[in-house]
Amino acid sequence: MNEKGTSYGITICGLILGLFSMRMVCYAMLVLIFLPLSKLVFKKNQLKYMEVITWEISCSGYI
Repeated sequence: MNEKGTSYGITICGLILGLFSMRMVCYAMLVLIFLPLSKLVFKKNQLKYMEVITWEISCSGYI
């Protein structure tokens, strides 16, 4: 019973770490894709550029 509980706890920790790392990977991909695009599109408009970065960060929170 104790062994089963320990393995169950490890599985939960693994899932949480897996989800967190997936979120970080998704965020990194978002930055890699959108940062160059937003630099190209909003080169002249700094305010818009900051809005895009804020939008990227908020989107990554929902992944």
